Amino acid sequence: MRIASVNVCGSMGQLEKRHEARNVFLDFVCTETPDVVVVCEAWLAVGKNGGNIQDGKHFLKFCEKEMVEYSKYYSLKSEKRAGIVVFSKEKVDDVYRAQYWNGRFIELTITNLRLICVCIPTSVNNMHKNSKERGML
Repeated sequence: MRIASVNVCGSMGQLEKRHEARNVFLDFVCTETPDVVVVCEAWLAVGKNGGNIQDGKHFLKFCEKEMVEYSKYYSLKSEKRAGIVVFSKEKVDDVYRAQYWNGRFIELTITNLRLICVCIPTSVNNMHKNSKERGML
């Protein structure tokens, strides 16, 4: 099984607004042909009811159109936070999201593989504030 992890922090705006940036992402996926693609720091947000994605619509619509063989799994919050999106060609048996991690943790069980994705952004301004969350690992 091939797993690729991509951190798009700072690039999400480019993926949103520029067609050529989305093509670079898709070229990577087509060239490397991963079975699972983990997109960290997607900075997406779900609606109040938890069902609809408010930000990143263009990127996700692009992925839905161009990556039809992948299922999508989200670890997001209602406010715009780091967030993780996992695309999987493989059948996912179980998904667990830790709510207290603000959309920065998702665990998927794929056959007998347990894939744990954690996004721990660092910031000089928030170093002390994030240290409590960091200690939870």
